[in-house]
Amino acid sequence: MPEPLAGGDAAGLDFGRRVVPIAEQIACVTREIEMRRRVYPRWVQDGRMKPTKAQAEIEAMEAVLATLKGAL
Repeated sequence: MPEPLAGGDAAGLDFGRRVVPIAEQIACVTREIEMRRRVYPRWVQDGRMKPTKAQAEIEAMEAVLATLKGAL
């Protein structure tokens, strides 16, 4: 098994070698936003996250999406 690069982990996962196209990054961030919209309300209800933090995290990821789309 190859040695992990800096930024890899003890399991030998190799982070940093593949260039991820912007379109793929956009798809990933879009999925992440959808997941947060599904999960965060439950976390807020369970007391695991404050409503303001949940909203801020979703808004931050939406900003990431806008930045990526602007790079196209």
